[in-house]
Amino acid sequence: MKLNPIFKKDIKVQSRGYDLLGLLCVVDSLLFFVGIFGMLAITSRLRQSMEADYGALLKIYGVIAILSFAALTAVGPAMTSGSISGERQTKTLELLLTTRISLKSIVIGKLEAAFYSLTILVISSIPALMLPLLYGGLGLLDVGMIIFAFLVSALMYLSIGMYAGAGRKTVQKSTVAAYGILLIFLAETALPGMLSAPFCTENRDNMMALLLMANPFMTMLELISEQTGWGFAETLHASLNCRYFEILSGAYVWISLTIQLAISAAFTAVAIRKGRQL
Repeated sequence: MKLNPIFKKDIKVQSRGYDLLGLLCVVDSLLFFVGIFGMLAITSRLRQSMEADYGALLKIYGVIAILSFAALTAVGPAMTSGSISGERQTKTLELLLTTRISLKSIVIGKLEAAFYSLTILVISSIPALMLPLLYGGLGLLDVGMIIFAFLVSALMYLSIGMYAGAGRKTVQKSTVAAYGILLIFLAETALPGMLSAPFCTENRDNMMALLLMANPFMTMLELISEQTGWGFAETLHASLNCRYFEILSGAYVWISLTIQLAISAAFTAVAIRKGRQL
């Protein structure tokens, strides 16, 4: 299988630096600190009361998963926002385009390289996620599912960053635009349903709440609620007055992940088109 030359070039550049290594150390240290501290607190209580609190272990798992996902959200857009604008800023994009490499291959190659780095970040968080499961409660399939959800959301964050950088000429503007677009996207998928909920009743369904299915944070909370038994997702669904959430409860996460993949493809396609226009 022939690898994308842009992918190979970016991977070599990343391997020579310490940015990814430093990010892994910071994120994993935080996750392990939370996991070990929480487990020590539970075992200390176990010695005093002689009762195992498996619910508390699942809460630690949920907290670690949320922190890991928040870190992914924080770094995702920045990893691709300067991919095209950085080449344009250093006057190397024109040189790349004079070769046989198409703009589509450049965009896809840089997206693959960034996704490779985020995949390493996600995989490195697995030991911390597994810490609370030493005493049982969840299985490997549950952890595998949440890792898959991480990767799908990571791809969407990277595609948003690629889209933001395709139409700009400096890395700084691209990075600011990437986080601005992400914040607007999160707000547009969450606020309409929440603001319209008070005006909906049993006879008037809140259709705007269905936009939440495209929100990666809601997908993650839904998945964690399913795995740990938290009632947060169910409480939120009830407060939004949207009956469709009950109908789609069994397939909610899979539908949401499919929507995120479609959004990723759309942002990437638009990024390629915008790059061709400049």
